Amino acid sequence: MEVIDKIFTYYDSLIVDLPIGYQAIISAGLVLFLFWNVYIFIRKGHWIFLAILLIALPGTWPALRNLGYILWKVVINLVFRIQGV
Repeated sequence: MEVIDKIFTYYDSLIVDLPIGYQAIISAGLVLFLFWNVYIFIRKGHWIFLAILLIALPGTWPALRNLGYILWKVVINLVFRIQGV
């Protein structure tokens, strides 16, 4: 996942000049924004279409697994920045 590492290298270069407290607030805000979007996605019932897609086309499972891995890596990278305070 070189792309995710490049994105977080760029993210680090953007927020490096800010105080640590502000870096944690920005990272926490991004994590909350990500969780809010997932919540809205589930609440609106779009997960049903995703389940049907997985059942109808089992070949989509690797793509969904990679998407989950990317989201997990983003959350972990942001949480480590929050703990850096």
